[in-house]
Order: sequence, then C-alpha cells, then structure tokens
Amino acid sequence: MDISQIYETINKAIKETVNREISDEMLRDDVDIVQSIGINSIDAISILVKIEELFNIQVDDDDLNTELIRTTKNLAEYVEKKLSEVG
Repeated sequence: MDISQIYETINKAIKETVNREISDEMLRDDVDIVQSIGINSIDAISILVKIEELFNIQVDDDDLNTELIRTTKNLAEYVEKKLSEVG
C-alpha cells in the first residue's frame, strides 16, 4: 500500500468516525485536525481504533499522544512505519 492510499483510507476513517461535516481542506496533511475538526479524546480513540482495524496494525501504548493524531501526515507516517514493520 502506498502513502496516497494510506492517506485516502485515513481520511475516510476520520470522516466516518467523527460525526461532523468535514471538508477535504480540513484533512490536508499539514492541518491541525484536532483544532480544525474539533476532535476530542473520544473521537481520537475512535479514529485510532478504526485505523487499527482498517490497516490491521496495533497502536502501541507508548505512541499514544496528541502529536500522533494532530495531523493526517503524522497518522499516515505512523501507519506506513507500522506496516513496514509487519512486512
């Protein structure tokens, strides 16, 4: 899976998980999605669980922090790293 597919899947997961109107502009890779979308802690956990399911990865407890969910770029790079670890 290439990085563009990872971004696409993450953006879709966020849109499906967060119960608000979300534009593509709000999900640009450099936008702080916590602020632009108004993600709270429940949303963040729900998004991470959805990402774990979609990519069949496990988000390590040590990696759970606000920076991980801050941008789609952070999420995509994390997923890409986890996928490369699995093989």
